[in-house]
Amino acid sequence: MAVIVAILGFMMDTGNWLTDKSLFSALLNPIYLPQLAFRTPLAMVMAGAAVWVVLSFERPGTAIREATVSFVSRWMLAWSPFLILGCFLYWKAIPPSMVAHVSTALVTQEFESWYQAVSRVMVGAVALVALFAGLGAFTPRLLPRGAMVIPILILAALLGQFERVREFIRKPYVIAGYLYANGFRKDDYPLLQRDGVLKHAAFTSIREITSENELKAGKQVFALTCTRCHTVNGINGIKAKLQNMYGDQPWSEETVASYISSSHLARTFMPPFPGSDEERKALAKYLTSLQTQDDFLEGVQTIGLGQ
Repeated sequence: MAVIVAILGFMMDTGNWLTDKSLFSALLNPIYLPQLAFRTPLAMVMAGAAVWVVLSFERPGTAIREATVSFVSRWMLAWSPFLILGCFLYWKAIPPSMVAHVSTALVTQEFESWYQAVSRVMVGAVALVALFAGLGAFTPRLLPRGAMVIPILILAALLGQFERVREFIRKPYVIAGYLYANGFRKDDYPLLQRDGVLKHAAFTSIREITSENELKAGKQVFALTCTRCHTVNGINGIKAKLQNMYGDQPWSEETVASYISSSHLARTFMPPFPGSDEERKALAKYLTSLQTQDDFLEGVQTIGLGQ
């Protein structure tokens, strides 16, 4: 955990690494210790909850069950203040730009109005775990067997949601200030926006865009620049996104091309478009074609190998 948290913290806030590029500055990034202070007591509380699951198989009323349940419950309660403190330290260490994305990460953009309600449910779930731990610590005999499975389920669900939020709020970056979520380095953008991504791509059959290959080029630009986050018709499908934005009226290539150039301003979790103006127009042509025809997009490695 100590090693992995160093990597996860680095991806959120690289600290001084962008200037000195040292291993030491990368490992001891600004989020490393706060996140470790949060995850360590969380792991301890979850360990206690996992032991509860094992203890639920023990016949109720036995002395060993009551003594062990009481001990493990006290263990969980003892780590809880450190968990709260670590959560506070971690939250304060997250850059403000990432904090602004939390509501979208938690409930998605379509359901942001639910953010407060979902937050209260999560706080209530944590309080329920604390209540069960209190019952187990002081009145283990009153703790039903079925209730002993609930804390680990709640904590696992909350941890999964936490991981999802942590992954999302880094956007538009994978590594803050260095590598965008689309797989392109920030420092390479001037070159790519001048020459285009097709010219420098490893897997593409098109290097120069012409009037004859513009649609196919747009598809390959989509594969290279958009498919880290979007599919055509699947999860986070671009066709559904465009349908929500422009409805049933004919989609305009000019409008879509204009939006591509400014989408990162409207949705700050999206990276800027990395390609040239010519590629942006080709991409818009491909995207608008999806209104009247379905398409299946193979992986970029398949496209490359096929050539």
